[in-house]
Amino acid sequence: MRRLGNMLARTISRKHCYFTTDPETQSVLKVPIPEERQENQCMLDEDVVNLARIGKEVEAHYGRPMDIEWAIDKDLMAPGNVLILQSRPETVWSQRKSGPLIGKKSGLDLLMERAMKPFRVGE
Repeated sequence: MRRLGNMLARTISRKHCYFTTDPETQSVLKVPIPEERQENQCMLDEDVVNLARIGKEVEAHYGRPMDIEWAIDKDLMAPGNVLILQSRPETVWSQRKSGPLIGKKSGLDLLMERAMKPFRVGE
């Protein structure tokens, strides 16, 4: 999706609660999700694509990968209901080393090293 703006895959996680605002007190409420709705998709595909587009615009503006916090205002109509709360330079994924994660040996080297170890047959 990052390059073409198309949905390539979808993973729907189980959700046990959501957070919303109490209209009377303006306080945040934690609301349990009924069992039968916990694995429902909570965003439309076009909203996800729109959110990705907004993320790309934020990253283009700053010229680097960004960690973006966002929310959806349930009282506004799409696509103007996605709100960017804050954005800061991303420091985890973009900073990871691109080299091998298992030292200087490749996965094949480690596999062959393990496969070629001498072994004893039980007596």
